[in-house]
Amino acid sequence: ALLLLTWPGLTWREGSPLRSLLPILVMLGAACGLSLGWYNALQDDHYLEDCVLSDWRQACLSPRYRWYDVIYDFFFHEKCMLARMGDPTSMSIKERQCYAVFTARFPQCIKLAGQ
Repeated sequence: ALLLLTWPGLTWREGSPLRSLLPILVMLGAACGLSLGWYNALQDDHYLEDCVLSDWRQACLSPRYRWYDVIYDFFFHEKCMLARMGDPTSMSIKERQCYAVFTARFPQCIKLAGQ
């Protein structure tokens, strides 16, 4: 983050916070996208969605991530799995249910937040 603030042209201007903050946010978004792209280049040829939603019978040790898979993995997965701890189904079924709930509800939450 410090490197981004020292980039030429990315300076904080007094009195115009939007003109100062917008290029910094764009640069952070681009850095996150580039990091995700490099991470995915070093992973297997399947995505997390292929591992969770299909009847994948191989080991899914290093799937590729889409941007919403990162949000799912960091902010939703563990909470959902802990909420289903008392459910007598297998872990793979719980994983599938959590991912299906996330992929159904996340776009609805984004739409509601945008209104």
